[in-house]
Amino acid sequence: MTGAKQIAEYVAMSKIGLDAQLKEGPILIEQLICEGAPAENSACVNLEVGEQITHLNGIATPTLSALAVEMKRRAVGDKVTLTVLPYVAPNAESDGKSKKVSITLMANPDDERAIIGFIPADTRVTKLPFEVNISTADIGGPSAGLAFTLALLDELTPGNLMGKGRVAATGTMDENENVGAIGALEQKAVAVRDSGATLFLVPAGQSPDEMNAARAAAGPGVRIVQVATLDAALRELAKNGGEALPKSLKK
Repeated sequence: MTGAKQIAEYVAMSKIGLDAQLKEGPILIEQLICEGAPAENSACVNLEVGEQITHLNGIATPTLSALAVEMKRRAVGDKVTLTVLPYVAPNAESDGKSKKVSITLMANPDDERAIIGFIPADTRVTKLPFEVNISTADIGGPSAGLAFTLALLDELTPGNLMGKGRVAATGTMDENENVGAIGALEQKAVAVRDSGATLFLVPAGQSPDEMNAARAAAGPGVRIVQVATLDAALRELAKNGGEALPKSLKK
């Protein structure tokens, strides 16, 4: 859960004014988008998982943000030339040799934007003012992002952030403090009930059916509240008797 923990550390520290940074890394291909019969010169045919994209039509694209700027000028069906570095196995040395690959841009299945046709790996790295260790031996997946963030804020600040009773939370957390939907909410509600928690913060993006099932599973002793952002979660904790965050801990 390195990704979820890194984002939680970055968000929590930034929230209270500490010098935390989140920096983009190189563009690594984690998955190729292959729908139906692969088209000639498609990414599905001409690219490989693990390769690193460094240039588009000779223009340096060291990060996804740089690549996105160049892609805004392209249309579906345009042909582009990518410069890529081959996959390098862990502990192996790269020979540094790149290759040029011709790609015909495809339409995004969701909104018809022109895309290359790959899903990037998350290569972002955090730079924090001090080291934080979060034990997650019994947790899998990114759904603990909100819980990680709230727990860190509680540890890093004076007073009781959570308020009265036992509080549980689930939901992904992104770098902009948005809480994202998760799976298996009903099963999580059962675990929350069994833990003795009385307040359960869950993502606003869960469907009505999921919420109904979760409330039925949790029973009347657990109040389930949907939140879309970290600030919304903090407001609910304040209603629960939690103390407000200090504006900044920066010296």
